[in-house]
Amino acid sequence: MAHHRRPLIRSILVALSVSLAACGDSGGPSGPDPNDAVASVTVAPTQATVDVGSSTQLTATVRNGRGETMTTSVSWSSSATSLATVSSSGLVAGVAEGTSTITASAAGKSGTSAITVNDPFPPQQPSNVDGTPVSNTQIQVTWTDNSGNEDEFRIDREQVAGGVSGTDGGPALVFAQVGTVGPNVTTFSDTGLQSGTAYDYRVRACNENGCSDPSAIESAVSTFTELAIETASLPGGQVGVAYEQTLTATGGDGSYVWSVDAGVLPDGLSLDPSSGVISGMPSTEGAYPFTVQAQSGGGQRATTDLSVEVVFIFSCSIQAEIPRTECEALEALYEGTNGAGWTNSTDWLATMTPCGWYGVNCAGGSVTGLDLRSNQLAGAIPAQLGDLSNLQSLHFFQ
Repeated sequence: MAHHRRPLIRSILVALSVSLAACGDSGGPSGPDPNDAVASVTVAPTQATVDVGSSTQLTATVRNGRGETMTTSVSWSSSATSLATVSSSGLVAGVAEGTSTITASAAGKSGTSAITVNDPFPPQQPSNVDGTPVSNTQIQVTWTDNSGNEDEFRIDREQVAGGVSGTDGGPALVFAQVGTVGPNVTTFSDTGLQSGTAYDYRVRACNENGCSDPSAIESAVSTFTELAIETASLPGGQVGVAYEQTLTATGGDGSYVWSVDAGVLPDGLSLDPSSGVISGMPSTEGAYPFTVQAQSGGGQRATTDLSVEVVFIFSCSIQAEIPRTECEALEALYEGTNGAGWTNSTDWLATMTPCGWYGVNCAGGSVTGLDLRSNQLAGAIPAQLGDLSNLQSLHFFQ
């Protein structure tokens, strides 16, 4: 009986061994399937247009490696929140005109949608329109930009007075466009205008949806009057005598820069560029023609030709080399002894330096000697010669 059971037991053990071997071939416990992870994120629509103040819904789809849709949540972001914002559910709101990229992300994967924000409204009206004269033919117009969606600004200028009465009882203003500038520009230079003429301006902000109401300047602005130099001539000067004359002009912005454009001023004189004053003490006689230029605001320039005639008239009160009493004694000697007929009268009463006159010797700022021998003096010796208190030598005759 026991002999017959032994083959049956052996068969059971073999079957059990084969079953265990089969389990060992599976390589042990299995890991997560990579195809179950997030493989892609797509956003629909891939591009959209939304108006400022409106919204549009985006949808994000997350798929695994087998292309199956997953319920994994995504995070939303905008590349330009000043133009478009996006909520946690993918709702995009238009803020300002422009473009923004909306991104949905999950597990390191992302998808995008290109959003164009359109502003369907005309721009806001500009303000603070003002004008500043630059020259006699140019005015600079400025304003404040109150909008963020303009394509350009249009500048209008009053051209002529209309036939219909305005609110103030005067003629209504008739404007015409004189220029345009691009977005965010707040200045315009109006050129080619008439001198000394008043102009009114207004500015409009415009885009593809239309233009704002015009914003007008509070009061008319005038160009400068044409620059002109009023000074037509200058008085003459005298060697050694202080000279001062002021150049005058009209027009421009009222301030002037003066200069000598051609020629030269008399020796000893100079021109103050800010005041237009010619001053100094002429040192050399002669005629001095020159051209002066005045420059004013906006680069306006005007020139005129002038001349100063400088003469020499000897005066003991002007020379400063010796005491005046000694100078007057020499002058009396010259006049009383026919100095014009002397054999040699070099520099007498012809320069302001008596010590350099022929026959005059000086020391220490005083006359110490006179040597006029054989010089054909004729007439009485003047009593003023006694004022030469430091005279040490005197020779009138051979």
